[in-house]
Amino acid sequence: RWLPPGVYGPECVDGTPRDEYRSDVAFVGSWFAYAHIEHWGYRSAMLNALRERYGDRFACWPKLGEDAVRNEALNDLYASVKVVAGDACLAHRSTRYMSDRLPETIGRGAFIVHPAIPAAVELFPEGMGVSYYPPGDWNAMCERVDWWLAHDDEREEARRKGQAHVRATATYEVRMEQMLAVLEAEGAFK
Repeated sequence: RWLPPGVYGPECVDGTPRDEYRSDVAFVGSWFAYAHIEHWGYRSAMLNALRERYGDRFACWPKLGEDAVRNEALNDLYASVKVVAGDACLAHRSTRYMSDRLPETIGRGAFIVHPAIPAAVELFPEGMGVSYYPPGDWNAMCERVDWWLAHDDEREEARRKGQAHVRATATYEVRMEQMLAVLEAEGAFK
């Protein structure tokens, strides 16, 4: 049985915008070294497309030589960025695999443009804090980013809807209830 990723509910709140994090577009995650060697070329191509299109309007976090941004600082980072560019290991090869990157980003109050993985699209519909592009189609990715950058009101509405959707459907508490329901349906508690 597949259990989608969940997130810690109390972290699904808006952060405080901070000047040191401000950018139009950002990528948050491994960008200068990556554990999934088989995926590194894919991620590098994505980051290069973003750098080429957005120049100094694009930022990667954490900064080179710094620790990962975590806890309240991560919420503040997301509150300071207009659009987060997302990636998913195996995005170009898997229809079900997804990490917690998508629900965590949306739940912490960011708006993300992400590869269209069928499981992700099913769980987090278009416009619920996310907009999708075909995996590996960097032109489509940038077109989605451009559209959302140009539509502040729509982006803010989608961001708020997405955050509420994550709180209602993708917290650890919700995932545990789903797991217990499956176990109960299969007679595990007899």
